Amino acid sequence: MNDSEKLRQIKEVDYDRYVDISSLEKLAAYAIKYLDDNGISTTWTNLVIATYYLFPRKFAISEEFIDFPNAERLNRTLMHLVPPKGRNYAIGNTKIDYTLTPLGLSIAKEVEETINAEAKVTNRKQEVISSIKVTPMTCYEDIKNSEEYKSFSSGNGFSVDMIWTLYKVIPFTQKDRITKKLIQAKKYAQENSDKKCVEFIDLMINAL
Repeated sequence: MNDSEKLRQIKEVDYDRYVDISSLEKLAAYAIKYLDDNGISTTWTNLVIATYYLFPRKFAISEEFIDFPNAERLNRTLMHLVPPKGRNYAIGNTKIDYTLTPLGLSIAKEVEETINAEAKVTNRKQEVISSIKVTPMTCYEDIKNSEEYKSFSSGNGFSVDMIWTLYKVIPFTQKDRITKKLIQAKKYAQENSDKKCVEFIDLMINAL
């Protein structure tokens, strides 16, 4: 598999996992590590693509045009990775492949730990409560009791925006988490022969 094929397989990091990371340069440093770890050349072009694919919410032109990268922001971020004017996170430019400095590698590992971190349960009681809260039935009831489903059931049609308002997330983020909930809800709806709810859930799953 060549670099192009590997780059096309990069999946967006869930927005809630990197939204609080303090600088764009730290995200770009992680992108260099990602390329290295996956055997992809750390050229300027590959780094631009990887940084945007991994973190589109930070490097898109706007929320309205999330599918379009902000070329100026990406270029400026990569310039700020290297000394003397930028941070001492990496060495590289449009002609020389990027290499992380010891400081940059340390930063990249910190970002990696942050985005891979799982929610920690402090005690067994919390774990039991969480397991009770998220079940096929509760996922189903969340949908059935929502204003979005009531609107759909009244014949007002479906809009992808219903997903984000129902689950109270930024558009096109947390898709994996939402999909898991929808699958659980659909299972419960099917078991209870709720065809209208199954139809609504299928529309949301397909929209994701």
